[in-house]
Amino acid sequence: MGRVLLALILLLSQASGPAHGQAGGPFPRATRDLRQMAREIFLAINEQRHAYGLQELEWDEKLAEQARSHSSRMAARDEMSHVDPERGNLAARLKRAHITWQACAENLFEERGLDDPVQAAVEGWMKSEGHRQNILRPELQRTGVGIAARSNGALYFTQIFIKP
Repeated sequence: MGRVLLALILLLSQASGPAHGQAGGPFPRATRDLRQMAREIFLAINEQRHAYGLQELEWDEKLAEQARSHSSRMAARDEMSHVDPERGNLAARLKRAHITWQACAENLFEERGLDDPVQAAVEGWMKSEGHRQNILRPELQRTGVGIAARSNGALYFTQIFIKP
């Protein structure tokens, strides 16, 4: 069953800082499969935005790298949280990665054993007030999605949104 964490919405000034690497772990699904799932999330979220008459989000590979890193670190800890114990909240993580923004937001999702985890994540986010607000915020223009898997099959999804 999927689990949605309350959305983290940040509206802060431009920020930057040093980049950080990704954490590893024993992940049974091929990287290609997880990246394909991330692209499917991206396309499904843009379908949602289109249905509400909003401009589609642009894919940002730097955001995707940060999303993959955060998902990997959550999977390694087997814990879903917007705050990484070592790298901080979304604003701190973006600053460390030298990603500047005027507004940022993050959606997280965890699932274990669902037939269609992509559909479950998007539906879960759209049913959650805060996550839906992140998806439908017209000022947010770019996004990146990252997914990591644990050896027990659990998947950790992170979607980061920014207004540059």
